[in-house]
Order: sequence, then structure tokens, then C-alpha cells
Amino acid sequence: MSKIFVIRNSVVTALLVAVLMVGTSVQSNTSQISALEVVKDADGSSSFVITKTGAIEIQEFMMDDPPRLVVDFIGATHLMTEMTFEGDGTIVERVRSSQFTDEPNLVVR
Repeated sequence: MSKIFVIRNSVVTALLVAVLMVGTSVQSNTSQISALEVVKDADGSSSFVITKTGAIEIQEFMMDDPPRLVVDFIGATHLMTEMTFEGDGTIVERVRSSQFTDEPNLVVR
């Protein structure tokens, strides 16, 4: 399990992501993002646990209007049934996810 902390510019944005490695028997040739869970940590903060299969490349960047952190999972297919998840409201208000592109590269955002 790995944890990623992201801090950008003067905005103190901390996103704690734990990526769980799921079994290696994948039915398709693509990597898959299959679940996202918001977990309360012992200190009261929230972690976002993302379940995936296969190898993916992760890219992150900030956008304005409204200010937000974007995390792209390159080479992945979106399999989640829910698209929006509520954060704790202190640092993360909500997380949205979808299949951003499927051509020329698969990107889950």
C-alpha cells in the first residue's frame, strides 16, 4: 500500500491516496479503477482508498475556476458505479470520478 501527499502552490491541498493492489487476474487487457472509498483516519482526517487492477500512470495538476486538484489515472478503465464521493469538508469537499477519455489513451479522472 502506498500513500501520496500532494501540495501545490500556496494552496495547502493534501490528498492522501492509498492504492490497494488487487489480484492480478484481470479479464481484459486494460487496467481498471473499480472502487473509491472515503475512510476516516484516527486523527479525524479523511483518506481516499482507490482499488485498481493492473499498472497505471498517475499524473496530478491544479486547475482554477473553481480551484481543484485533478488526478489522472492513465491507461485505466472506469468501473465504479458511483461517480461522486463526499470528503470531510476541511480540505476535500468532494471527489468526482469518470472515464475522461477513451481515445487515443484511456484516462480515468
